[in-house]
Amino acid sequence: MVEPLRHTRPTTRRVPSSVTPTQLPDKSALLGLIRQAFDQLPGAPCIRVEVPVPLVEARAWLAAQKAPIKTYWRDRDTGCEKAAVGAADIITGTNPPDGQAFKPVFDQLRLRLSCAHPEMRYYGGWAFDSTPADEPWDKLGAYRFVLPRFELTIKGRRAVFACNARRKDPCDAETNEIDCQFDQLAPPAPRPPALPTLIVRDDLPPRELWERLVDKALQAINRREFEKVVLARQVKLRYAAPPNVSTLLDLLAQHAKNAYLFVFQPAEGIAFLGATPERLYKNLGGYIKSEALAGTRPRGESVTADVNLGQDLMHNAKELREHAFVADRVRNVLGKICSDLRTDHALSLIRLHRCQHLVRRFEGILANGYVDADALAALHPTPAVGGHPDAPALEWLRQNEPFHRGWYAGPVGWVGHDSSEFAIAIRSGLVCHDTLTLYAGAGIVAGSVPSTEWEETESKLAAFLDVLTQNDQKTR
Repeated sequence: MVEPLRHTRPTTRRVPSSVTPTQLPDKSALLGLIRQAFDQLPGAPCIRVEVPVPLVEARAWLAAQKAPIKTYWRDRDTGCEKAAVGAADIITGTNPPDGQAFKPVFDQLRLRLSCAHPEMRYYGGWAFDSTPADEPWDKLGAYRFVLPRFELTIKGRRAVFACNARRKDPCDAETNEIDCQFDQLAPPAPRPPALPTLIVRDDLPPRELWERLVDKALQAINRREFEKVVLARQVKLRYAAPPNVSTLLDLLAQHAKNAYLFVFQPAEGIAFLGATPERLYKNLGGYIKSEALAGTRPRGESVTADVNLGQDLMHNAKELREHAFVADRVRNVLGKICSDLRTDHALSLIRLHRCQHLVRRFEGILANGYVDADALAALHPTPAVGGHPDAPALEWLRQNEPFHRGWYAGPVGWVGHDSSEFAIAIRSGLVCHDTLTLYAGAGIVAGSVPSTEWEETESKLAAFLDVLTQNDQKTR
């Protein structure tokens, strides 16, 4: 692992809080703190108050809440959890992502954030590609960022309850709204209910067609239209009743080691969730961390088998070539926007529940004149989820992939005053009422074997399918 670079953060100021609650904060005291914060920060469009609370399970608290808008984020490296409900503010739009679209959104977010509230964050993300979104992705939009109304943070053995507010006219409009919404909060629930009966599983495209698409991609590679393309597939699971999102999150968390865990629920019955191992980038006051993750092997059934599979991955020419496309791209784009760039000296492995991958890490300092929107525009989509070169590979996907990716493989994460972090939304699924649609992809390069690539996507899907077929539930 590379040595962290030195960096500094601006001095920040917190709104004082003297409340020590037994479960939730006293409502009248909380509203008083909000009014006080607005008085102390007359120019702030958004304010935040934070109150320590007794330790609870973040997912159990989230499961008990009835609000239609829910957000959950668990950090891959620290395990810090953010469980949130409601929205003090939403920034969303229908303009698909491209290199010019990221900065205006960041500009809107930064206008609402200030150093007085270093823990205030907007959570959300972007769709993968520029193709207009169709149902049910339209509920999330081409991009969507939410400043939660109420937020529970769990860091180790410490729990903090926060309320975010946006300045409105008349001045009491926001506090009156918070007053009503606070009364709807509930204490942590027992474990969420079991999943309903799984009725049918549909693969889109089915295996035979998907393998023909891999052959078609290989023909394009042989014609030198591009060197790599990442071909995805869907698995649609239809249940006898709508699956509980908190149940899915709880089950997924049991196998989501070394991964970001997330839920973005814009409305009742619609939610995008996943457990992705892959960081796109993290920005801490201009200090950037990113990584290249590509190449896949399953986990072994024994320690010896696991080590052998990992060693085979580390020395397989096809997998090393696939990884090199990603690593070279990350190195090149960061080299253009960073004044100092460091990288791991050697490849290493990241081991997940059902897969292991090659990874190389990068870190640097943003050069003068560059902001994290530039990092996002430069990095997304990486060849790990799109292809290389990206323009012809993405166009090939638009013409040949038989579904719209929506937010699958797009950048998801959070934005703060002087920091942000985005993961790549792989190992993910979309809940739409009684249907859960799962996604997985495989990098196709010269030497790829269609049947082997199908098995690779099956291994990736297994992170979901393992937990969804527990309790003797069967797919058919």
